[in-house]
Amino acid sequence: MRFKRHYLYGVILILAGFIVINVVIIEKHTHGTKMEKDLVATLFDRKSHHSRQIRLLQERDTTLGPESDQPAYGMQQDKNKVTETPVRHDKPPIEHRIEAIPEQALLRGKFRKLKSYLTIGIPSVRRQGDMMYLYDTVSSLLRASTDTEKNDFVIVIYLAQQDQKWIQEVLLKIDKLFSTEIESGLIQVISSPAKIYYDFTHLIRTFNDSTERVQWRTKQNLDYAFLFKYCENLSTYYINIEDDVIPAKGFFNSIQNFIRRQSVDWFCLDFSSIGFIGKLFHSRDLNLISHYLILFSYFQPADNLIDYMKKITTQFKDIRHKPSLFQHRGVVSSLRDKKQLIIDKLFKDQIAVSQKKYVIENPKANIETDMIAYDHYVPNSPYLVGNDLFWAFNITKGNYYKMIFEKPVNLTKIYINTGHEKKPHDILYNGEMKVGTSDLKCNRTETLADFHETFILDQSIPNDITCLVIEVTEDQKEWLIIREIALFQY
Repeated sequence: MRFKRHYLYGVILILAGFIVINVVIIEKHTHGTKMEKDLVATLFDRKSHHSRQIRLLQERDTTLGPESDQPAYGMQQDKNKVTETPVRHDKPPIEHRIEAIPEQALLRGKFRKLKSYLTIGIPSVRRQGDMMYLYDTVSSLLRASTDTEKNDFVIVIYLAQQDQKWIQEVLLKIDKLFSTEIESGLIQVISSPAKIYYDFTHLIRTFNDSTERVQWRTKQNLDYAFLFKYCENLSTYYINIEDDVIPAKGFFNSIQNFIRRQSVDWFCLDFSSIGFIGKLFHSRDLNLISHYLILFSYFQPADNLIDYMKKITTQFKDIRHKPSLFQHRGVVSSLRDKKQLIIDKLFKDQIAVSQKKYVIENPKANIETDMIAYDHYVPNSPYLVGNDLFWAFNITKGNYYKMIFEKPVNLTKIYINTGHEKKPHDILYNGEMKVGTSDLKCNRTETLADFHETFILDQSIPNDITCLVIEVTEDQKEWLIIREIALFQY
């Protein structure tokens, strides 16, 4: 029964999409009639349940934002009846408000004189525990590109959050890390006002998703709609990624070559096999996609809606670059209490990330090492929540990897794994695990046990540990990958 209902939704969305395209085109030439209201009246009988729910969104949409003193549409209940509150029509529909805002959205960066070849859009929101992948994502894009390539693309970071304190904190960090790129126009940072959102309290639950998940994915669709509208005139093509991915080396050149090789008309090209990551569009289509995502914002997730839109535009098969050029690396989702344990097995640079055995948040610590890191495989990666690793070379006797805790900790289990499926020889061959309990600077330690390849200890662990140290006891010709560190606390 559920399958039939979702199939019906799909048919409705496809039929609606054909009408949306024509309505948007007409709207451009008639200076914007009430697109959603007219379209909904065409698609559904007003007495039907779904018609009524869409009409609620359309009518409620006229009073969005913190300045509204009441919902545009609500239910006032007494013991005997349910009545509809009056509808205010003092504000334009959401798609018109989104169109009116983009030029005011820019927080950092500037517009380049010439149109770029590609815009890379990165929406970012605050995650639980303030986990932040954004800076590494942007850094990895820059590292994977040549100076010449950087002249041909622009990165647009969309801070899709209404928490102004958080936005200012992120801006300070971006200013510090990417000041040169901001000044050149390579990076732009934008945000949006609250009035681009409508009231999410009366959304229909689909796919048996929780109310919270439906609200989350609806906001996500509206965020995409805003970002697409902002980016429509920046470049010839637009690609959407997330704030917790890394690119393959030479990704930009691979994208250019793949576009050149296309011999038929296309609506969307895929450069990842995961969700909405790596979907590339003609920038000329972004306005149309923005309208479409707004209209069906609460029906389905964005990647599903885009799949329907492919069919609407007569692209009936996915056109996917293999291998994938973008890898998902985050674990903490933007949806509260959700862990996103997924990686792209078709990713070009398979060594870049690795699925960890455990997903836990280790105690806060400073990581110190005298090992030489290779490329962007930095020392703190295996210690943090995520699928990144530390890769070092020229490993010699006496090399160390220290975890110095901010305050003493009590542990029930220590799990540390070295090596990787693609590099099975890059393990720790001869080492020791040491522990400090009396010195916050980790100058005095004692040996817990020998360490070969994988270290697991779940008994006889001292209390009030101030640091843990992995020490190399013999030279080795192979490189070393520290893949995962999981420390279980009381």
